[in-house]
Amino acid sequence: MQQAASMYRQHERFLEIHEQDDFVREYMEAIGHHEFGKGLRPVNFDDWLETASEPHQLAFWVEYWIAAYQHILRQADNSTVLVSYARLTEEPAESLARLAEALGLPTTALTAQAEQLRPPRTHSMNRAELPDALLREATETYQALDQNANL
Repeated sequence: MQQAASMYRQHERFLEIHEQDDFVREYMEAIGHHEFGKGLRPVNFDDWLETASEPHQLAFWVEYWIAAYQHILRQADNSTVLVSYARLTEEPAESLARLAEALGLPTTALTAQAEQLRPPRTHSMNRAELPDALLREATETYQALDQNANL
């Protein structure tokens, strides 16, 4: 939910920026960034866009998050390394060592960065504006990701 709230906030921020300066939108589109703002072109994972809410609603970004991560869960195989960022920030050095091992890298290649990891920010959001079924689906998707996380 927090990542969806962050994406929603970024979209709103870029809409404001694009209103003030069209060059920013043109530049972002020219370099292939269509994630937020007036140039938004969401990835249509498994045709989720056919029933999606509007991008100016938090529900859209929760639906997008669900579609993306359910797609990842369906595509994941034994070679996929799923990382729980929450767990990564709880024990960064140990988690980065395990990640380096899973990726076949020298442990020090990642553990040297342990101090750079910070817990994710908390974003305020009005959950009341989200349908109960959507909240349940987001929670179930998060739980599936967490259960399947290798690290």
